[in-house]
Amino acid sequence: MKSYSALSHAYQTTWDDFLSATHKLLIHLESKLELKCNMCIAEYEILKHLAESPTKTLHMAKLAGYARLSPSSLTRRFDLMVTRGWVERHHSNEDRRVVLGIATKAGIAQARKAAPTYRRVQDEVFFNQLSQIQLTTLQAISKSIALASFPPGSAHRHS
Repeated sequence: MKSYSALSHAYQTTWDDFLSATHKLLIHLESKLELKCNMCIAEYEILKHLAESPTKTLHMAKLAGYARLSPSSLTRRFDLMVTRGWVERHHSNEDRRVVLGIATKAGIAQARKAAPTYRRVQDEVFFNQLSQIQLTTLQAISKSIALASFPPGSAHRHS
């Protein structure tokens, strides 16, 4: 494998464009969710994954991974969501040290309310900009980057 430590202009431009596109996409999505649904991306991701769980319950560590938050950031975000009535926290019956996040009916309703906005941004800003070949290539690239960033067995690997 090549080493790109001494980046050429083309490599640096590709890197900068990738970071810029990702940043702009997330800012756009964040602003739409805030404007239309009064929530941020992390809150949507937490509620989405809880709502998709058969028991509407997930281990807090999994939720942190899904929302791409550190455990302490998840705790702060989750506390805000508790005050909004969207989620609750409970200890596992099997292991009292394990804390579970649970979606409330209001949280599930909020996830359903936000889903069309989230999907609309996905379609307009992401999927509609790419051909099927580009999507397939991007998926392979994304998997390669994720695997290189957090190899199998890594404590930070989520998905």
